[in-house]
Amino acid sequence: MNISKKAFSKTLCVLLTAVLLVGTLASCMGESAYDIAVRNGFEGDEEEWLESLRGDNGKDGKDGKDGINGENGKDGVDGKDGKDGKDGLSVGNDASAAASIGLRSAVSVFSFFEKTEYAGYGREPNVTTYTSAGAGVIYKLDKSKGDAYIITNYHVVYDKSSNTSDKISKDIKLYLYGQHYDEKEISAQFIGGSMNYDIAILKVSGSEVLKNSDVLAVTLVDSDRVAAGSMAVAVGNPESGGISVTSGVISVDSEYVDIASPKGSGTIEMRVMRIDTPVNHGNSGGGLFDANGRLIGIVNAKTEKEGIDDFGYAIPANVVYAATENIIHNYEKAGRSGLYKATIGMGIQLTDSSAVFDPEKMQTLICDNIVVSEVTAGSASDGVFKAGDKLISMSCGDLTRDVRRLFTPIDFILALSEGDEITFKIERDGEIITLSIVLKAEYFSKIA
Repeated sequence: MNISKKAFSKTLCVLLTAVLLVGTLASCMGESAYDIAVRNGFEGDEEEWLESLRGDNGKDGKDGKDGINGENGKDGVDGKDGKDGKDGLSVGNDASAAASIGLRSAVSVFSFFEKTEYAGYGREPNVTTYTSAGAGVIYKLDKSKGDAYIITNYHVVYDKSSNTSDKISKDIKLYLYGQHYDEKEISAQFIGGSMNYDIAILKVSGSEVLKNSDVLAVTLVDSDRVAAGSMAVAVGNPESGGISVTSGVISVDSEYVDIASPKGSGTIEMRVMRIDTPVNHGNSGGGLFDANGRLIGIVNAKTEKEGIDDFGYAIPANVVYAATENIIHNYEKAGRSGLYKATIGMGIQLTDSSAVFDPEKMQTLICDNIVVSEVTAGSASDGVFKAGDKLISMSCGDLTRDVRRLFTPIDFILALSEGDEITFKIERDGEIITLSIVLKAEYFSKIA
């Protein structure tokens, strides 16, 4: 699928955030979520803190007014009772609620590498061991077996100087929050990833640490509905010092930036969310959470250009979900490593865009009008779509997305696999109709 990016600007000079270390890991005991709340100004015991995380109940609606008297002495009909107000959201007035949940799905990631350096003719080569530090989140979890899938950044487990043939670490260790010591290390295996999407998936099998922990898997939100100004709490492993929390807001809900390639030359264009949440070297791969502790993105970069402060970046949750499902499917079902993306031969373009205020959620969201611009002859879309069709929604199985933004269709298709059927709701000549496409194996190709 081709997309026209008229509505997006490009930000330059964005640097990857993995940090290289030489030596051994240091022990580090982390703070509890309650400790963090106290440090941020909360006064009271732990029970009072937990109680503070609950929102207030909404107020009851007012009773309706009695109807006016009817003619000829008949009583008028009574007015309807007002509806009860909704319960308040279960969030605190700061980042503590988001942190309490986010910390339970967080891991610090240490990727060990070896590289061979040649000092000159006649001299023995020198083999150096070094480490890349980052973070990750638990995506799927079976505590009874001690099994899990972990999401992190590709550049956390990849190094261009490594002796391994694919430059991916073969020795990856994870630590849960509050358990940064050798007896609690968890071994993980890289099962697949994509450099262009900066996503890597790790697998943990039979971990006794996981079995006996209080961890949980993340809950993802529809990042197309994350508004600028929303709370954004980052949980990561800055400077390899152990898992920590920072908070801020979403500055820009979606933009395209050029990020330095892990290969050491050139750049990769990525769609990201911009945040003012402080992130540093080692935050790479860590989760970005909303006020309810739900995952809205994976932190992957920051701007280090002089004169620019607090420009951090995160891969939106919808992209994270799509890439992760794709990689896990190829590992479990197809027995191959990597990300395979479908091309259906449909070009789309933005014809109008506006900001719409939602008074119920108190959010202002951007809404795009997306139409089909062209259809490639002989493709999956040929004979199904016509130029000018307006895209309204897309569905496959239990997954449905309203096409609210220009990037929604391409994110949606990334999550799908061979044999999946996509159902499109479109508007054509003023009529709402439903169309479908079945994704054949021939439509897929591997993405670096």
